[in-house]
Amino acid sequence: AVDDGPGVRLELWDFGPGPDLTFRHLSGSPTPVLTPEGRAYLNEVRELVPHRYGNASRPVFALQAQVARFRGDGEGVQDVEVFGQVPVAFATGPSDSLEVSLVLLGAGGSTLSVTRSRVPAVAGGVLVKATARSELRGVVVEMYSPRTGQAAALRRPLDPDGAPARYAVSDLVLTQVATPTAAPLVRGAPWMDPLPADRPVPEHVIGAFLEVYGAAAGGRYRLRAELEDRMSGEVRDVPIQPAEAVGFRTTWERRAHAGEVTPEYVTVWLGDVQPGRYALRLVVSIPGVGVPLVAEQALDRR
Repeated sequence: AVDDGPGVRLELWDFGPGPDLTFRHLSGSPTPVLTPEGRAYLNEVRELVPHRYGNASRPVFALQAQVARFRGDGEGVQDVEVFGQVPVAFATGPSDSLEVSLVLLGAGGSTLSVTRSRVPAVAGGVLVKATARSELRGVVVEMYSPRTGQAAALRRPLDPDGAPARYAVSDLVLTQVATPTAAPLVRGAPWMDPLPADRPVPEHVIGAFLEVYGAAAGGRYRLRAELEDRMSGEVRDVPIQPAEAVGFRTTWERRAHAGEVTPEYVTVWLGDVQPGRYALRLVVSIPGVGVPLVAEQALDRR
């Protein structure tokens, strides 16, 4: 503590790693008061990390999730959807709840938005989503259990060049195998069950969903899938089956839907893929567009 004028002491509270907090302590008062600088710092922490996650306060678990961007309503608008899993240690029962924050980051780490929600503290998938109305550079997802005091976080930088443009595809979402013909083929349909991002895939078939943007209604485009070995760099084609098609082929000729968005759900055959770490890509080639459009997601094979 140091003197900060007649009857006023300036106190520095050191909490370990990270910035310290400063208080003014008036003589005759038992309660110190935050300085404007200290209050500004706490407000920033409250917006970005509501429970002060990280090694400055408590251990933080890694939160695994698939992060996908889709074209939103309006010029340059992106819908961000994060498909995560409740960690086993956080599943304390349906009578408990978990606090989830989704922070969208812009250039220089600036905060574009903070979306908060509560989810049941039970094992299973969690979907959190938000809308970005300016350039998106990263996402932060934080989960906190008031029951146990445990925290988990995911921090993911995003390539601004990957944002949906005039001709583009959304990010790829890997799912459990489904038969979507019983319901409309749209994003967020009840039959979509995203795969956990932290577990190798033991099944011979999985699902994959993306949206194609800009293809003229009724116009043709080519759809194929490939798998890259992340250790050797070897790339191979893999057979796929679109939602309403019969049989598996490595390449399909497709027709765009009316409107600017054509959703695609395919079943991917992995029966002869050896255990390893891969990147699965769906590649869309639209006539008149110079380069193929590529959506990619990491895939580990058990």
